[in-house]
Amino acid sequence: MSGGSKRALRVLPQGDDARRPTELPTWPHAWYTVARSRDLTGGRVLPVELAGQSLVVYRGEGGGLHAIDAHCPHMGAHLKHGEVVGEALRCPLHHWTIGAEQPGRCRAGAWTVQERLGLVFVYFGDASERPPLPLPESPEALAWISAAPIELPTEWLAMVVNGFDLTHLSAVHHRTLVEPPTIETEPGRIRLRYVSRVSGGGFADRVMRWLSGDRIEVTQTCRGPNVVVQSRIQSRTTSAVLGLLPTPDGVRAFGAFGITRNRLQVPIVSALWTALRLRVTRWLFTAFLRKDFGVVEGMRLRVDVDDVGVRAMAAFLRGLRTGPLLTSGARTSDSESGEVATSPDAPQVEATDHIDHADHAVERPQVAHG
Repeated sequence: MSGGSKRALRVLPQGDDARRPTELPTWPHAWYTVARSRDLTGGRVLPVELAGQSLVVYRGEGGGLHAIDAHCPHMGAHLKHGEVVGEALRCPLHHWTIGAEQPGRCRAGAWTVQERLGLVFVYFGDASERPPLPLPESPEALAWISAAPIELPTEWLAMVVNGFDLTHLSAVHHRTLVEPPTIETEPGRIRLRYVSRVSGGGFADRVMRWLSGDRIEVTQTCRGPNVVVQSRIQSRTTSAVLGLLPTPDGVRAFGAFGITRNRLQVPIVSALWTALRLRVTRWLFTAFLRKDFGVVEGMRLRVDVDDVGVRAMAAFLRGLRTGPLLTSGARTSDSESGEVATSPDAPQVEATDHIDHADHAVERPQVAHG
């Protein structure tokens, strides 16, 4: 793909625009999930492609994440082969130390990177219009677990449109609406609210029906290639953050799942019970999503259908900001340093599964260099 920020997917328009092709953006300005926190340990340097632009993400020796241009500013060696030295990278070609705050020709362009809920986000877009991270309300009130990413041979657009397809919700996911749904849109965000009951007979459906009392209140929020789902099941709240990263072969889907914290008095019992509930929640969410994986494979998306959710999502997607980045955008210029997000320092229930109780990313202000 070229260095442009949008690869167009042609869809069939509707109404008076029936003779004019319409485009849905593949690379809108947004936060993109590029990794799990656990993937950036042991000095690993992760190569990432965003809209044809190459960067690398790594964790410095102090624990903070960095995202910089992938090619050494000296002679262009790819820094994915570099070695972490302090908060910078040692170039594999000449062993120069390359980083966002290095002087002269050793300074690399930096990208805004944040780490929350066991996921790593990089911002692609103009800094002056950077939206908030795609997180649920009060994420620190929940315990979290992430899931291994899944490669899907489809456009991310098909995934987010399916999430707002109310006919699909009934036909494939066996959820019956018990109240009229509502859809709210504002710049950069679209939100669907509905109340459903379980109509399916599969094992996961039966478990969900038993847990929910057959009433599930759902709020689903889409910010470009990110979807946040919050479900209220009786007196408990569960959340999911789904990040979709376009790839040459389709999309890489990342997920993090959260539950209301336990209030048990014995810490070890509380930790074990939380770990169990997190795994059940992850299983239920992934079982729900897995029904879509085969359906969307090879899909040629059309949005000229008689479904209020699909039409609202299509209109929202068409309005997303796209286009080349400004020099003062997500990638800082040679006279600026990047922003760093520190790693979470809150305790975890079980480090091997990266179950987060709370993780707060702290941005470092940009500093101008002469």
